[in-house]
Amino acid sequence: MAEVVLASNAKVAASFLKDVVAPEVKKAGWKLRRVLTDGGSEFKADFDQACRELNVKHTRTKPRHACTNGCVERLLGTILHEH
Repeated sequence: MAEVVLASNAKVAASFLKDVVAPEVKKAGWKLRRVLTDGGSEFKADFDQACRELNVKHTRTKPRHACTNGCVERLLGTILHEH
């Protein structure tokens, strides 16, 4: 059951990147060049494929590296709060 949930989360993350993030960045007049995520399983497989399709570099934070991971977590918190 866990594998199905993880695959589903990866598909959802990939879909969110392609259908929400990329169009909004383009609408703002910017070019999406890189996506920084943590090492979660939802940011592998389907998500990596979506990054390749969008020609976006996917970078993961280093484990136990508080500075970059803290930035990612804060941004996620802001996004969840705003939406």
